[in-house]
Amino acid sequence: GPSPPPHLLAAEFVRKAAYGSRSAILQIFFYFIISQILDEDVRHFAATHMVASNTVLYGVNFELDELCAFGKAHVPASEEPAPRATASPYVGGEFRREARIEEAYVYVGGEGAALDDVPANAVQVVLMAWLGSCVWAPGRAAIGKGTLEGIAKQHSPSTVNCAAIQFEGEGLIQFYVEAPPSRVRDVVQDVVNLLKNFKIDNLEDSKQRAKETLIRADATRHPIGTAVIRSKEILAGVEKNAVIEAIDNVTTSQLEAAVRRILSNITIASLGNSDNIPSRSEIHNWIR
Repeated sequence: GPSPPPHLLAAEFVRKAAYGSRSAILQIFFYFIISQILDEDVRHFAATHMVASNTVLYGVNFELDELCAFGKAHVPASEEPAPRATASPYVGGEFRREARIEEAYVYVGGEGAALDDVPANAVQVVLMAWLGSCVWAPGRAAIGKGTLEGIAKQHSPSTVNCAAIQFEGEGLIQFYVEAPPSRVRDVVQDVVNLLKNFKIDNLEDSKQRAKETLIRADATRHPIGTAVIRSKEILAGVEKNAVIEAIDNVTTSQLEAAVRRILSNITIASLGNSDNIPSRSEIHNWIR
């Protein structure tokens, strides 16, 4: 089948680097590997995982009685115990793949908030609101806003953004950099320096932006996406809107602690010409 786009492939690499050989590195691009999955494997997975204590039936625009009737008829769940999830702690690391492409695709990450840690999630979304994201290229207005906008503008053409991947018990916060190979090192160093010298002067503005981002995402997300995200929250024991409600309690000291945790054990992954991409040890030297 077709290969994933370069930036998505690089996103796979950063998880491999962050979690080593643990279960969190399993491929998420199922639509690229579905032809390789055997029917017997699918049946085995369903039989062992679709059990009452490990199953969520979440419907959008359904009446409750209608949803329950559908579940009984089409999603039967046995009372067998659910398989225990394999622990997949963040370890940090480095992964590179050379490729003859014009741009360099780099992810720099660190330990983030776990899905089931509501206070830490609130801190993380406020930090991400402050950071923002930006695409800056000649002849184009900046797309996005936040502190990262200045870095993207200075190194035009470039893309700099921040995102999070979350699991129950673990989390990864990552900074994505896309830039010409000649510029990518400087962009990565500026992102690291931004975190190293972290200082927030507009905490309340960032809190409000974080709330608006979550509310807007919830209102505009495709129903399938809503079902997936809410199901994950239910399995993790997270109440609906819990993170939004916790944002008001976020403090500057909590944000500073989150940044220190990110910088304490960096992960870097890249795709493209790696001649000008800093190594993990170089980044840690910048941080010292």
